[in-house]
Amino acid sequence: MKKHKADWLGWSLQTFVGFLIGAALGFSLATGKQFEMWVFNIETEVAIYFIGGLGLIFGAFATQFCEKVWITFWNGLPPDEIEQTIFSRLSSALIAILGIGLVSYAVWMTI
Repeated sequence: MKKHKADWLGWSLQTFVGFLIGAALGFSLATGKQFEMWVFNIETEVAIYFIGGLGLIFGAFATQFCEKVWITFWNGLPPDEIEQTIFSRLSSALIAILGIGLVSYAVWMTI
């Protein structure tokens, strides 16, 4: 019987790429003028919490759902089943909870 092992290098890279995408979106939402109706009026003192929190949320989302999409996009081939362990799923959930907490804190301090 094959022992399940998570691919921690792939998991880390997905988290990093997801974090960068989320942080860029958070920066755009917090400070951008191009989306006037979507811009949050986040206070400057807590904008880093909003940006980092959104990055963590996207990073956790990427580790759970984006591998199939990215592999299919780059290779054009359907990927094999993703190896995830309970620890890797729990790590992703904790990262998402931390991100939600940071975004909530930033929004709460702005209200």
